Amino acid sequence: MERKVFAVTGAKGFIPGHLIEYLRTQPHKEIRQLDIIDGHDVTRIGEMTRTLLGVDVVFHLATLPLELSLVNPYLVASDLYMMSLTLCELCRQGIFKTLIQVSSSEAYGSAVKTPMKEDHPMAVRTLYAAGKASSDLLLQAYHTTFGIDAAIARPFNNYGPGQVYEKGGVISKTIYRVLKGERPIIYGDGSNVRDYIYVKDTVRGIYEVYKNPKTRGKVINISASQAYCVKDLVKMICRLAKVRYNPIFKPARTADVAMHVADNTLAKKLLGFEAKVKLEEGLQRTIAWYRKYLK
Repeated sequence: MERKVFAVTGAKGFIPGHLIEYLRTQPHKEIRQLDIIDGHDVTRIGEMTRTLLGVDVVFHLATLPLELSLVNPYLVASDLYMMSLTLCELCRQGIFKTLIQVSSSEAYGSAVKTPMKEDHPMAVRTLYAAGKASSDLLLQAYHTTFGIDAAIARPFNNYGPGQVYEKGGVISKTIYRVLKGERPIIYGDGSNVRDYIYVKDTVRGIYEVYKNPKTRGKVINISASQAYCVKDLVKMICRLAKVRYNPIFKPARTADVAMHVADNTLAKKLLGFEAKVKLEEGLQRTIAWYRKYLK
């Protein structure tokens, strides 16, 4: 296989870290890890022009937290958009060949129809979601207008080892709290539904989007079609962690979507992709990681 140079933006993040680990198992690598913590600002086209010289493929996963968009919406929306604009333009200029942008199911907003196909309306609820949605539309416009070699992987709710609770969702926060002897927190009545996918399945799906040229210009849902309401999920975590289910119920949050269930037909048909890790197994692995992490 031809040797490639890969760059991963947001390299110190949860999913990027697992993607880098997966890429190292492939028989063609030099991997450049780009992260704003190390001084790489993906919004700056001059800096990225110099940084990405000699790179073949950029996996774009750099992002900002959804929670930050609730207190600093301008920063989150503008940075998400500008990072994508910078990379699309550099791809157009030929600085690198292929761009795989990793989006978020938040770009859909709450489900209008279920399961959610890639053509589902973008009924966004936060500036984070708006930034993700606009970035994806930007990439598709660059592909249509200029023919850039680019595609969008859109994962649903990720979880797994390495997702520190401060930046994670309900799974990491619940595991952290119950292993510390604290009660889990449920916002609203816990009836909101999410589609959960184990992170190692996610990164395999992202890589398959890169490998298949038929994905170019398209959005591909990356999901496991494992949908659970939050209340049942928290019960499962408590059972696996061998603690009593005794949650604290708090008022629902504005940003929370009511229903997120993916249609992953396109990923199956185009990529032959299916998630391998069932939710209970993935939660067991994640709980085991957290027990070590907390020690």
